[in-house]
Amino acid sequence: MQKTIRFLMVRLGMGKTVFTVVAASVVLSMVITACTTLIFPQLSLFPALVISGVIPLLLATPITWQFCSIIAELEKAERHLKTLAMTDDLTGLANRRKFVETAKGHLSYVRRFGGQVALIILDIDHFKDINDTHGHQMGDAVLQGLSKPLGDQLREVDTLARIGGEEFAILLPHTSVDEAFNVAERIRQSVEERSPELTPTGEKMTISLGISLAEGYEANFEDLFDQADKALYMAKDQGRNRTEISDVWLSETADMPVLRNQ
Repeated sequence: MQKTIRFLMVRLGMGKTVFTVVAASVVLSMVITACTTLIFPQLSLFPALVISGVIPLLLATPITWQFCSIIAELEKAERHLKTLAMTDDLTGLANRRKFVETAKGHLSYVRRFGGQVALIILDIDHFKDINDTHGHQMGDAVLQGLSKPLGDQLREVDTLARIGGEEFAILLPHTSVDEAFNVAERIRQSVEERSPELTPTGEKMTISLGISLAEGYEANFEDLFDQADKALYMAKDQGRNRTEISDVWLSETADMPVLRNQ
C-alpha cells in the first residue's frame, strides 16, 4: 500500500493522490454493497449505496490525507539525509563520496563514447602552520573562505569537492590538459591575490595543484586520482604555489608530452 501511494504521489501529486485513493475506496465500497444486495434481495439498494458511498468518503479522506502527509515528510527527510551524506559539513561542497561517485559516472561515459576528463587536486601550502599558529577555528575559516575563489573559476558542469583536510578536487569533463592547466593557473593566481581577504589575519596564502587527464577505454578513477596526486606532490617538491601536470596521461595511447609550469 505504501509503495502504491508513493508511486501515485510521484506521478499525480498529493492532492490528486488523495482524490484517487478516496474515489477508489468509495467505488469499492459501493460495488461490495451492490453485490450484497444481489445476494440478499430484501435489502434496499439505494439507501445501502448512499451509505456505502458516504461512510468511506468521510473516513478515507482525512485518513488518506494524513497518510500521504507522513509519506511526504519521510521522503523529504530521506532526501535531506542523502544530501547530508554527500556534502562536506564545513564548506558546503561535495564530499569525497559524492565526488568519487560523480567522477566514476563521467569516466564510464568516456570509456563508452570517448572524450576527455581532467582532474585537479589542490591543497593549501603550509596549512599545518595556520592550524598550529592560530588554531583549528582559524583553519576552518580559511577552508570555508577558499571555496569561493575556487568555484568562481568553474563551469556548471564541473564538480568541486573537499576530499579531506585541506585537500580539494575539481573534475573537469570534456576538458583538455591545456584547458585544465589554464583553469588551475587562474585558480592559483586568484587565491594568491585574494588571500588577504581569505585569511582572518590577512596573511598571504598559496596553493599547489596537480593535474591528470583520462581519455579512452582505459580511463578509470583510481589511476586518474593517483596521477593527479603525484603531480600535486611534484608541485610541492618544486617549491609550492605552482601547478604541475602528471607525466603519465591515462589514455589508450603511449606516454604523451606534457606542459610544465615554468
